Amino acid sequence: MTECRNEKLFFSLLTESLRGMKEGRSAVAVLKLMNRWKSGITQKIINERYPLFGNLNGVRRMVRLLQKDDEEAWARFLFALSDTRFDEFKPLSPFADKIVVSVSYGNGYSSFGGDTVHVAEDSDRASNLVKLAIRSRGWAVHDNDDYVLVFDRFGEAKADVFWIGCKTSGIDSPETEKRAIEIEKEKPDYEKAANRWALQL
Repeated sequence: MTECRNEKLFFSLLTESLRGMKEGRSAVAVLKLMNRWKSGITQKIINERYPLFGNLNGVRRMVRLLQKDDEEAWARFLFALSDTRFDEFKPLSPFADKIVVSVSYGNGYSSFGGDTVHVAEDSDRASNLVKLAIRSRGWAVHDNDDYVLVFDRFGEAKADVFWIGCKTSGIDSPETEKRAIEIEKEKPDYEKAANRWALQL
């Protein structure tokens, strides 16, 4: 994914504002970032590639959450980034000294991101480890979901798991039990349909 000048500048200012926060001097960089966002070109490019930012208020809110080291916001942000940007921003995150693995499940496939060197060493074992950590919460695997997992050590099934969302519309929870109930609700009631049809005869 090739980045244009506006996108590079946006991320440069974002990096500066997050670094500045840790050093107590973020206000100027954030102001520059907001002014850059007001450029329609930047807004269009960033929204196309990173819809989690949304409008100007969305950018302000996201930056504020990232500055406060909100783990949920950081998980969503890191998930959205390219590999190069991930390597740039992870050291600024609350997960700097941890192992962060993102996984995107589709229909019959899964793709990994983040600290993928740990996945590459033994992909089958890594995939099983990730599944175990997700399933230990009663959450769905291989059902169009996206997750970020944060491990203290890669090799144990204990991890903080963040549900990023589901690519299937209408799904608002990763919990498999809730999904089973929703699916049951959506099933057509054949008995009622048959009775209605019989009354029409």
